[in-house]
Amino acid sequence: MSARAPTFRVFWHRCAGAPLRPSFQTVHALSWRSFASKAPQATKPTSQAAGQAHRVRNTIQASPIKAGNIGQLALKVARQGDVVLFNARSQRSYVLSAYGLSAFCFAYAVYNSNAVFRDPLTVLPMWQQALFGGICVTMSVMGTLFFTRTSHMIRKITAIKSQGHTYIRFEVRRLMPFTKPYQIEVLPSQVSISKRLVVSEQAAKRFEGESRKLGSDDGAPSFFKAPVQKLSRGLWRLFLSVRQVFTSEDFILMQIEGRKATFRLDSNGYVSSDLYALGNPVRFTGKK
Repeated sequence: MSARAPTFRVFWHRCAGAPLRPSFQTVHALSWRSFASKAPQATKPTSQAAGQAHRVRNTIQASPIKAGNIGQLALKVARQGDVVLFNARSQRSYVLSAYGLSAFCFAYAVYNSNAVFRDPLTVLPMWQQALFGGICVTMSVMGTLFFTRTSHMIRKITAIKSQGHTYIRFEVRRLMPFTKPYQIEVLPSQVSISKRLVVSEQAAKRFEGESRKLGSDDGAPSFFKAPVQKLSRGLWRLFLSVRQVFTSEDFILMQIEGRKATFRLDSNGYVSSDLYALGNPVRFTGKK
């Protein structure tokens, strides 16, 4: 089982010719509103895109509920041993993007506060000093926010058997860099999904262009054979990572009983269908 390809995508990898990065919109599970309801009515998708979205919808709707899946997962663990439910893709670009944005915000705040308050070239009026002070505080808050977004990111979820019971083991990234992830072992009933992904029928058509740009890493030529292609693909991935830092798109939020933190699962990684034992992370919305 390879974790390189973004195989989650709500079983998108099982649909032939499906785009690599379909559009997901996050929505709180307890919320009565869907972000998809705010989007303007799009044009009618092509037959190919509509067929892909229809297959995704059927797969999601056919998935069993959590209660039924827990027993099946326990039997599978008893027969096969440890079962990998989720394996995150490389988080290097996301982490570097978050650190870079955080460093820029802090550097901007320090430089401007020094130029305005400590060593000004000219004495500014009080209202301008207050304005620049507010900007520096805002940039500091944004830098802190970007830095903290690298924590509580789930790197791996595994179903294991311990002391005669089935447990779910989480490997979670720490806030500080260059540190090993910590592990959490809980019962499946102690895990809940607080924010799901919403899939729309217009996803395939809207992100078809992105799939052509990004493509797949499988069988990709080396940098020396196609430097322009590799550079273009790397820049595109960097852009997607920066956008993900700002918008927190494609993240599923999970809660663990007894833990105050909210854990984030990047839907671009490998996810087994057995993850539905913990709850349905996806909601499909058809075109109205």
